[in-house]
Amino acid sequence: MVTKIEIENKNQLLAAKYSNDRILFLVYWDKCKPCQELKPKLFELLENNSNHNIVVGLINYKASKEINEYFNLKKIPYLVPCVDAKLLDTLQSSKMELVHPFLEKSFNLEFLKTEEEEEEDDFMDMDF
Repeated sequence: MVTKIEIENKNQLLAAKYSNDRILFLVYWDKCKPCQELKPKLFELLENNSNHNIVVGLINYKASKEINEYFNLKKIPYLVPCVDAKLLDTLQSSKMELVHPFLEKSFNLEFLKTEEEEEEDDFMDMDF
């Protein structure tokens, strides 16, 4: 299950950081094409995880200069996983081939396979 929360200032960011066991901060901008492409895929991927509830803190990069400075933000989209109030790492990418393993490692997630992935596995198991 994924819970989304909007974060507009540093106080809200710190409150979210300390009140959630696992939170993924996503800094984005609605007019950013890579951000627009990433958001639905990211939520679909997170919904498809089998072992943890994840909170996603959505931060519009235009909303708060102090948040951008807190993260030393240079580029969006920007992902920051946080576990037990510790910021683990950062990823500045919208490429799912990078996002997927990054989230698996950061949150120790196990993702359920999509129908497409299961069909690929079935094909690979066939004898010819």
